[in-house]
Amino acid sequence: MSSGRSRARAALVLSMVLLSASLSAVRAEITPATPAPLASPVPADSTRRARKYNIQAELAKADSLLKLRGGVHAEDAQLFLSWNAPWGMRRARTSLTPACGDTTGADTLYLSFLPGRPSAGFAGFTARLAFHGTGADTLGPWWHWEGRGGENGGNLQVEFGPSDDMPGRQPWVHAGRGFTQLKRTPNDMALIVLYAVSQDQTSPIVADSIYTLARIVVRHRRAGRLAGCGQPVCIEWVAATFGFALKDEPEVRRGERFVTYGADAHACDPRRGVAVPVWKPRK
Repeated sequence: MSSGRSRARAALVLSMVLLSASLSAVRAEITPATPAPLASPVPADSTRRARKYNIQAELAKADSLLKLRGGVHAEDAQLFLSWNAPWGMRRARTSLTPACGDTTGADTLYLSFLPGRPSAGFAGFTARLAFHGTGADTLGPWWHWEGRGGENGGNLQVEFGPSDDMPGRQPWVHAGRGFTQLKRTPNDMALIVLYAVSQDQTSPIVADSIYTLARIVVRHRRAGRLAGCGQPVCIEWVAATFGFALKDEPEVRRGERFVTYGADAHACDPRRGVAVPVWKPRK
């Protein structure tokens, strides 16, 4: 492998390691779950090759730049969840009634964000979503999406860009690596998402534009024989971290973070906190 490829591989490893570290608090809240890789994993010898890449020098440089930027912050960043299309687009909805009788159909949930600050090299993000049963309902077997042992394993797919068929503005120019992790209890399910591009393939983003980060595709293919597709569920984007730069990965917990499935918007009312003014696109 050429030195250029080794350096790129090491830069990607560094991006993913740092973003993974930002999920430590989330992972402490849930027990280990079955991972669902979304792309080929980083080869096992990447860590060895990464030693040839001067990681300590990069981290020291990142510390200096972070001080110049005033530390880790994202006070103006906001999260946006929406069905059918990214937030602010004509077809975007916060409540969806699924057509469970159409077992060839699928529903698509978009994860978007407003950075609130520019970045010369956006490296990736992490996200934690929670799927809450409402009232006394437990999540039916249709919601058991674990790849191993779940009655509806493989029903969930997370897609990232850059992609020509992904609507909205995307923060990526080069493809990265990502993975998901699911953990379920009878009433709730947690979905963890991580995506990162190599540090030498990051792209600039502006402060006041909404970017499409990813989409979650939920297929109906087993809805005819598994109960739960149409039950009322509140979906919450609990938190996210954003890689504005190396070691500059603030956590964000504000924005339009709730959508419903099989219920109106009030199904999420018990879980909403203090309302924060939501950014709206220019007319």
